[in-house]
Amino acid sequence: MKKLILFMVYILGLSIVSIAQDLNKKYLDPKLEREVLVDYCDRKGLEDDAEFSELFSIMYEAHEISKEAIDKLKSKTKDIEIVLVLGTWCHDSQMQVPAFYKVLDAVGFDEKKVKVIAVNRSKKTIDVNIDDLDIKYVPTFIFYKDGKELGRIIESPEDTLEADFLRIIG
Repeated sequence: MKKLILFMVYILGLSIVSIAQDLNKKYLDPKLEREVLVDYCDRKGLEDDAEFSELFSIMYEAHEISKEAIDKLKSKTKDIEIVLVLGTWCHDSQMQVPAFYKVLDAVGFDEKKVKVIAVNRSKKTIDVNIDDLDIKYVPTFIFYKDGKELGRIIESPEDTLEADFLRIIG
């Protein structure tokens, strides 16, 4: 019995390591002649990426949030999930994604409910199929409730990130 339990713990550990290795993969972009993130990534990967991180803290701090919109969002985000498709090479992503994280932080949004997918300059991934997301521009923030798409913010918000977020989720 002890051997079975140890074996199961070992397999679980391997699974966790395998999943962790699939995050924050780098791809050598031949046009840029540098590495960019591709496929699934997380906030830490964005903050650690050589070029993306240069602006992350600056744009995070520079975004002035609307307290009124944040207060309204806090009560409406419980069942919301978000898919964020971005390019670490993309100027709009470098500006909007850190600001979006500031909104999420202000709302207290659970980052486990945000799936972040980085694409190359052709808006493609390597191991993650995003064909059904119909991505034409980045960043694209897609909001879901109960598996149903509610709306998107594409490239830049119409108003502000938090105002558009609030408008989309109702």
